Amino acid sequence: ELKVISEIDKGSEFSFEILFTKVDKSEQTISNESRSIPKSAIRYKILLCEDNTLNQRLAKKVLDKFGFEVVFAENGKIGIEKLATEKFDLILMDLQMPVMDGYQATSIIRNELKLQIPIIAMTAHSLAGEKEKCIEIGMNDYVGKPFNQQYLYDKICSTISIHEKDSLNLNTVNLNYLKELSEGNKEFEKEMLEMFLTDVPTDINELDTAFKELNFFSIKHLSHKLRSSMSVVGLSLLVPYLGAIENDASGKAINESSLEKFKHIKMVLDESYVVLRQKLMEEYK
Repeated sequence: ELKVISEIDKGSEFSFEILFTKVDKSEQTISNESRSIPKSAIRYKILLCEDNTLNQRLAKKVLDKFGFEVVFAENGKIGIEKLATEKFDLILMDLQMPVMDGYQATSIIRNELKLQIPIIAMTAHSLAGEKEKCIEIGMNDYVGKPFNQQYLYDKICSTISIHEKDSLNLNTVNLNYLKELSEGNKEFEKEMLEMFLTDVPTDINELDTAFKELNFFSIKHLSHKLRSSMSVVGLSLLVPYLGAIENDASGKAINESSLEKFKHIKMVLDESYVVLRQKLMEEYK
């Protein structure tokens, strides 16, 4: 939020407020340089469609730092040719390229090749409606240039994870954190699980309504609230999705990517409810 107080012949005072998400001590890092990179990211192979050699160099330095394997394509046509011979986990697609631009390449990838590989647009332009155009044509997300290193990394990981069907399994529920907190108090554990099964579905329904009404304040509030609830039953894999939705709502940028993340959250939770009810019946009679 930006503010200005100004008086003629006296001067102007500018101020701003920025909201930050409070992070648990267990999640804190000393600096970006010492950040622990998830091992799962090491296997990600990324196709970077970018014609500017300087941008290629910069992007490769960042992506190498985070453990990704990078393959270059100087334009969309070359990128499509590489897709025919190599398997990739994600495409970083520059929009303005010679021979074949990012829009044309994405259209071919989606409509002719019928590939669902995640595509993140990258552009230095910030024209109104361009992000919406990218989503409409088949891209999954949008990153402006110059990009923030950690922001790009988070975008890549969250976008790939949504398309990894292996993450949708019943092993996502883990009660180790809850049991550590309870110190053997079964009644406390039972109470927390029952509260989770009562409160979270209610919050999800309210979030669903907020999406339909494009109530950005409620989307932001509920996403933030749900993030802390996930750790109770070990559903930490959902925290990045909720964080991304919260950020989208803060910038009033709810789009198809946000809805896809929410769909993923609901799918995982529906499976988790079944597992938790079963545990209540078996372990907490």
